[in-house]
Amino acid sequence: MTTHTQEQLNDIWSAILAGKYGNDPLAIAPRRIAAEPGTEIMSIPNATGTDVFVYERKSGEQWREVTYSWPEWPTVQTALESPRFKWRTIEGIAKETKLDAVTVVGSLSANASVVIKSTIPDQEGRDLFTTKDHYREKSSLWERLESAITNKVQK
Repeated sequence: MTTHTQEQLNDIWSAILAGKYGNDPLAIAPRRIAAEPGTEIMSIPNATGTDVFVYERKSGEQWREVTYSWPEWPTVQTALESPRFKWRTIEGIAKETKLDAVTVVGSLSANASVVIKSTIPDQEGRDLFTTKDHYREKSSLWERLESAITNKVQK
């Protein structure tokens, strides 16, 4: 289901090409995604930065929403499963991996079957993420049992 009109998508694309959104890797902003010649791909985060819509078109054609396979997932997964941390923020992953926040969010969203989000944010109110396997490794039996009973993942 497309959430943007063709006119909005064209305006966003023009703004990306004009550098309106800057190059700050931690910014939650629309981004151009590398593509083969003749194809244009952009990612647009939702208002909260928790999901990403990806649109593709052949040059001169209409935009269409696509499911995008994020090749950066192995890098994001490695950061999520760092032995130094139980939970990671999008900003922390972006800083460690040198990926922009939109790419991190897209990668997390595309791999939602193995990523979990804490029901409790960090002290600054930011969402926290980890993988299911990493949570099992880093959490005590009691924490896992409590999460199963309450249906909430604690940090």
